Amino acid sequence: MRNVSTLRNGENLKIDMHCHTNEGSIDARVGIADYVNELINKGVDGMLITDHNSYKGYEHWQRIKNELGAAGHFTVLKGIEYDTRNGGHIIVILPNTIKGSDIMKSRLIGIRGLSVAHLEKIVHSIGGILGPAHPYDTGYYAFMNTRFGRLHPEFLEKFDFIESYNSVAKHSANESARELAIRLNKPQTAGTDTHRPEVIGTSWTEFPCDIHCNDDLIAAIKDPTGAKRPSVPYELFTNMHRNRGPIVEKLGVVGYWIYNRIEVLYHVWGRHKHKKA
Repeated sequence: MRNVSTLRNGENLKIDMHCHTNEGSIDARVGIADYVNELINKGVDGMLITDHNSYKGYEHWQRIKNELGAAGHFTVLKGIEYDTRNGGHIIVILPNTIKGSDIMKSRLIGIRGLSVAHLEKIVHSIGGILGPAHPYDTGYYAFMNTRFGRLHPEFLEKFDFIESYNSVAKHSANESARELAIRLNKPQTAGTDTHRPEVIGTSWTEFPCDIHCNDDLIAAIKDPTGAKRPSVPYELFTNMHRNRGPIVEKLGVVGYWIYNRIEVLYHVWGRHKHKKA
């Protein structure tokens, strides 16, 4: 198996920058161990776990990786897909080491429903980066479909990257996201947004540098020279898009809205129960 965090023969690294696991996302069907094995089989070199408002998938990986032999050396990076109150879903990547008062700030990211402006201030004050997931896709979870996004397009400048390709987004949404990233001169990322096994390995972000950890990932995306800047293969936009019917799209939006409301009520109930105890 290739050492996935190190370049070889001049090839770019392939990293899936949007991944969900059933250990961390209630709507995902793939466990982290199976996900890693499938990526290895398909020649993808690493993954960023971006479970919904949760690090449980990454934490599970940390517990089991030493039991998986060679697969346990696969590059798995820690991220989150944060559900903001007014700006849709945002991918957040924090540094490896967080110290002092920044620890308390980072814990705020565990509280779902912050405004996108509040989230941006917290993430950047810690030294992390963030960018909108599927910014033009269907539903309230796409930044450009939110009222805030429409009224405050200047906020896009505060993002560190744009997810320009998402394997389960509409082709037109990916094209619009790509055009947006080019116009703003922002680094582009691609990810499968996998919730089902058949989507694994259908898209990736290419990096021209070694990626061993979150700090490497942040440095590459923020590199002022552009030498480490990631890219998205153009053939993804022409060959690999998936079109969903309008009924499937609407069911997905409604289903995720219901899931969000149930999870919010669950956490509110849990905090209330804890206070009473």
